[in-house]
Amino acid sequence: GSAVNASFVEVYVQGNEDCSEAPCQGRFFLGQATVVGGNWILEAPFTNGIEIANGNLITAIATDVNQNSSEYAACVLFQCSLSLSIENQIAATCGEANGGFSLVVNNGTGPYLYDLGNGDVNSPEFNNLASGNYQVTVTDANDCTGSIALSITATPPPTLILSSATDASCELPNGSIDVVATGGTGPYTYLLLGATSDGPPFTGLTGGDYTIVVIDADDCSDTLMTSIATSP
Repeated sequence: GSAVNASFVEVYVQGNEDCSEAPCQGRFFLGQATVVGGNWILEAPFTNGIEIANGNLITAIATDVNQNSSEYAACVLFQCSLSLSIENQIAATCGEANGGFSLVVNNGTGPYLYDLGNGDVNSPEFNNLASGNYQVTVTDANDCTGSIALSITATPPPTLILSSATDASCELPNGSIDVVATGGTGPYTYLLLGATSDGPPFTGLTGGDYTIVVIDADDCSDTLMTSIATSP
């Protein structure tokens, strides 16, 4: 607001909380400001933790050095301009509901409520999400709302395909198995019979049953079981 320099301004919010009938108006002290350069401002937090809402009636009484005073009243009208952005977005991997994201809110007044379609929550962190399309609605302390849409992508797990298998001969460890991994996120790690292997291909094998596991960079895996024989 504006007033004569060196004045002090007492600011109140009007309400009927202490009155039995609606027309009765009480006055609750928010704080005091000093006029500098013909202007004054009073910012939250206000006295006794009082919060103001859209539509509240505010009165300001300016008193100058000669104890002359004047009163001003106006309704509080908030301009809603919530700005929403997505951070830390994580894709769903391994065919599971393990995606997530964080929401950042600017130009609003906290605390905020967040609704992903399942009711309001207090946290801007969303986890355990399957791949798909989502919309988040945010409501601030002044009942201003904003929405933002996003998509959680899916990264499929890897798949192992048997490329070739060569039997061992003469009961010697000269058999081999070759596989191809598709999908997932590289690089891949391969296990042969539970031990890390440099393959594929896997060579120097005797006849028998083999279990091959591929694990990708997202810790998703696929398992392939195969056998090679021993030829005379």
